[in-house]
Amino acid sequence: MKITTILLISMLLALAHSQSILEGDYRITCLADNFALDNENGGTDPGAYVIVYPSGPGNPDNQLYTVSYVSGVWATLTNVRSGYTITVQGNNDGDFYTHEPLTKNDNQLFKFTPTKDNYYIITNKASKLIITCPDDRITPDADYPAVQGGNTCADIDKFAFTPSSEIPSE
Repeated sequence: MKITTILLISMLLALAHSQSILEGDYRITCLADNFALDNENGGTDPGAYVIVYPSGPGNPDNQLYTVSYVSGVWATLTNVRSGYTITVQGNNDGDFYTHEPLTKNDNQLFKFTPTKDNYYIITNKASKLIITCPDDRITPDADYPAVQGGNTCADIDKFAFTPSSEIPSE
């Protein structure tokens, strides 16, 4: 009984800790370059790459993502402009993320793990790999994609979540 209680308390603390990102709309920026996750070319069609791009002034909706919890610590990230959800295209290091219709499958579910320096590591449920923002890959349209990688705790692995209500208008 005592072990069960301890395990339950540990699970609840882990859930509360990982859900410190509340549901809502956010600009998600990479610590390495302060570029925001974005919908390539501001697209509204499925299949658009998730890229990292300089943060625009105001609140461009192609750089806003809605966090919606689906199951415990696992959430979807849906682009406000397109209405499509970030989806990983495989389980390998270097695989691209695209915007796809919502399925709530594991390749669309993410958890947010806080770092000691008040950023977050974003881990995909299917692959167990994280979103990174390296500057050594490009999409066919010559943008820098967000890609899957291993957690090195480098600046390219850490993201800030800024609520849309806190983004300056200019």
